[in-house]
Amino acid sequence: MAGKFAKTIVAIFSLIAIGSVGTYLYSDGYLGVDSKPLDNAKLIPSDALVGGTIDLNPESWSKLQKFGTPEARQLFEQAWKELEKEFAKESPQINYDRDIKPWLGTVVWAALPSAKTQEQQSPTPEVIWVITIKNKLSMWQLNQNLSKINPDEKFKEIDYKGFKILESTTNKGDQSYCAIVKRYLVCSDKEQNVQKSIEIYKGQPSLASKPEVAKVLSSDLKIDKPVAQFYIFDSLALIKESVANAPQAQNAPLLDRAELYPIKSLSGGIGIDDAGIRINTVANLQPNATTQTNFQPATEKIINYFTQQTVALFTGKGINNNWSNFVSQTQNIPEISQGINQFRGNLATLNLDLDKDIFGWMDGEYGFGVISLQDVPLESAIGVKIVIQTSNPEAAKSTFAKLNVLAKGNGISISEKQIADRAITEWQAPSQDFVLGQGWLDANSVFVTLANAKTLPAIAATSNPTLAQSENFQTITSSLPKPNSGYGYFNFEQILTLVNSAASKNFIESSVPKENIAEFDRPIGALNSVLGIAMTTVEVDKSTQRYEMLIALKPATAGASPQTPSANLPATSPPAVSPPAVSPTTPPTNLPANPTVTTRPIPKKTNPPTNLPANPTVKVPPTTSKTTPPKNSPATPTVTPPATPTNPDNDFRQAVNQATRAASLTQTATTKQQWQQVIVAWEQAITGMKKIPANSPKYKISQPKIVEYQNNLKYAKIAVDRSQE
Repeated sequence: MAGKFAKTIVAIFSLIAIGSVGTYLYSDGYLGVDSKPLDNAKLIPSDALVGGTIDLNPESWSKLQKFGTPEARQLFEQAWKELEKEFAKESPQINYDRDIKPWLGTVVWAALPSAKTQEQQSPTPEVIWVITIKNKLSMWQLNQNLSKINPDEKFKEIDYKGFKILESTTNKGDQSYCAIVKRYLVCSDKEQNVQKSIEIYKGQPSLASKPEVAKVLSSDLKIDKPVAQFYIFDSLALIKESVANAPQAQNAPLLDRAELYPIKSLSGGIGIDDAGIRINTVANLQPNATTQTNFQPATEKIINYFTQQTVALFTGKGINNNWSNFVSQTQNIPEISQGINQFRGNLATLNLDLDKDIFGWMDGEYGFGVISLQDVPLESAIGVKIVIQTSNPEAAKSTFAKLNVLAKGNGISISEKQIADRAITEWQAPSQDFVLGQGWLDANSVFVTLANAKTLPAIAATSNPTLAQSENFQTITSSLPKPNSGYGYFNFEQILTLVNSAASKNFIESSVPKENIAEFDRPIGALNSVLGIAMTTVEVDKSTQRYEMLIALKPATAGASPQTPSANLPATSPPAVSPPAVSPTTPPTNLPANPTVTTRPIPKKTNPPTNLPANPTVKVPPTTSKTTPPKNSPATPTVTPPATPTNPDNDFRQAVNQATRAASLTQTATTKQQWQQVIVAWEQAITGMKKIPANSPKYKISQPKIVEYQNNLKYAKIAVDRSQE
């Protein structure tokens, strides 16, 4: 994108220079104002299917710098530097802050349908850009200061209905077309698309003239200053266009059926706020969509049936209604309706009614959760738990009784057990470690679990503390709107604990080449920035729904200093070995953010014995010029300090300090000597964490940190071998 944008800028400078400066400057004043996306859409052809806006101001994206681990910030900075590098490559004489930022306004793009040709059976959509010029004088001054245009570009001026279209051709034959239309810069890879914008300006219908599009572009996304927005103007037309241009379209006859797409159009936005990255979407529903009349708000009561060890959860209400809606929507699609009827017939032979026995009683709230137990081997730590509430428990019990009969007839062992105060029925196939359990949490709430036989009681548990009481869950979901249809929730802290476990690390080391392990660990380190993800749906009105998602991020931790990306200079070449930015740990709440490292143990202060004077007199022998110690005496007497008991908090604090020091040294290390200092610091941090005893509250924190520090140590050892003296 940066390369094409840079080419666009060069083309527009050339357009000004060719001779249209006077008309350009004085046609609408020197200084303009920025625009809204709906204004830019007045120059976009009416057949556009999708579009969007993007904020190219580095300061807008720099809000991300206050979040996350050093690894995440380093990845962000690297991505931005790649854009800078590409921009500098295309136009090295241009400086973003000085030359572009003063005049660059709203940037809107749209994808237009493209027809198949003999040369291109699967064409890519044609993209048109409409960019607001909010300060014409700044653009003209830049043109005056440019000493030359990129010599690799060839330019041709084309007159079209009173406007000048500039054709630019690279030495590789790539062409692009730009024109200034009023106060907008219009660009595309196809000349006819720029011509369409000129014709729209002269009176032809535009994308903005469609009532549905105006509604999409004016939607309230509930995001303050989004850094990017995206739009689908006609979802069914987009699907049909995609299917028509796909080589395998003949094998996907159902993809373009209107019944399968209740959403008519949508608009979405991405914003950065104090909680993290927020992605909101407003969907306009089809007039006949069943979701218009079947939105069911859910309470949060179902969440109380899941413990804080839940790493993923989906909740909602009315599975039976969802099933009925699906059957109704697809009744005129033979391929689907016939499959449903066949499934009904198969279950009927087993004495089960699909609509009544399976879905009929599922009219309450539900929750599907994945639970990960702590301090349990990985192969038995994970289980699945489903809770469904019903207003007809007798129908549910009848269904499970029928399923028990079927299970016994197929060689599955069934046993009744008591877990705490709750009865549970277990199904276990021969020679299988996993067990399917079923029971009742209360008179109207049934649960089903799938877990290892040893850990099934813990997976099925509902004891306090519940997920609803979890600080992680409350933090992530508190800013989402209520009432809503339920939540989708992921606890990334616990998920990454699994990823960073010894079993996962062993798997990675056995399946990933050693030279690639460090690069594999870096994205994992970046994901440590994510606290969790939550999403939900709310009803705006009967024909509109809003979907909200929050990617909650952790505050910035020690390591690379947050810096605002700058587009002022081309990116410099990276060193042979890129030092990783490392997150040592987040200090516990009872420790200072930057604890002081003590270099030796400090003995406890003791009171003097009561039988000694408060200030005893010490007799010092006279000093002689030279004293020869006796041969049987050591030259220097050995003094043994009083023994200090091990203090886990002190050991943890010192380990954190060493890890912080290692992370800081990593950012600037280039020579072997500097990398050796990094290695020593990581080794000391690992040693400190290993001192934490199993009965310490810090033990659970220290164990994954040992693995993390060991991986960082491996990287440092690789770096020292590659670095210069």
